[in-house]
Amino acid sequence: MADTALLSLLSKPIIGKHYRDPAYLDQLRCIFSEYGYVKLTEFFIKPVYESLVAEIGAIQRKKRKRDFQMPGYATPRIMSVVSGSEILESSVLLVTLYGHCELRKTLATIIDHDIFGVHHREELMVVNLLEKRGDTHGWHLDDPRYAFIAVLKATPNDQGGSVEYISNWRSLCAEHGLGAEQNVDKGVELAASRGMIRQAHHKAGDCYLLNAGECLHRVTPLAVDKSERWVLNMAFDDRMSIPFGATADLLYGEHP
Repeated sequence: MADTALLSLLSKPIIGKHYRDPAYLDQLRCIFSEYGYVKLTEFFIKPVYESLVAEIGAIQRKKRKRDFQMPGYATPRIMSVVSGSEILESSVLLVTLYGHCELRKTLATIIDHDIFGVHHREELMVVNLLEKRGDTHGWHLDDPRYAFIAVLKATPNDQGGSVEYISNWRSLCAEHGLGAEQNVDKGVELAASRGMIRQAHHKAGDCYLLNAGECLHRVTPLAVDKSERWVLNMAFDDRMSIPFGATADLLYGEHP
């Protein structure tokens, strides 16, 4: 997108007008507070969403394929990724959107706390691509607390690619003496036995907000060939500075 067109697009409201309704935002805040997750339908106005689709279509050519078990969690990463550092070097649109005042103000209202950008070149903003049967982003927590995800391509509801999450995961693990970030299968089995695993499916154009530092989460494996799920994931936190583990570098760095 030409710089003049980009500036024109982002100088106007970029988010659907219903997200400027205080009563609606209060409903979303209550849902997010209870579950650590909330779906945001028709979040971006159509021209912004269409620009995002085109931008991700171009930038995904820089993707790196991944197929490994994440150490610690012992869960699979079978997917393709575009790292934050690649995005920073390649996309004025995405960098500008990440810092956009209207976006951050709206998310902060739903979270009910001021938020800050993340100072990690690989994790602040990434593109995650599931592109074939069996591709999956296995169970994990994020280092930053909050993940804002825009879904650009999606599978039908019965073909995998759904988000599963466990609210209050850290509290569950502490209660039962389990490691929140180590060999999570036992904790997931416990959560399943208690009916604590929630699932949400999204169509192209949906967005969602997740407390990704507290809710263990995954994207279920794609179930059919010739299916795709593309998302843009922007990370935020209510702390100005946070510690980072090695998982982001393993997944998004040049040498996993």
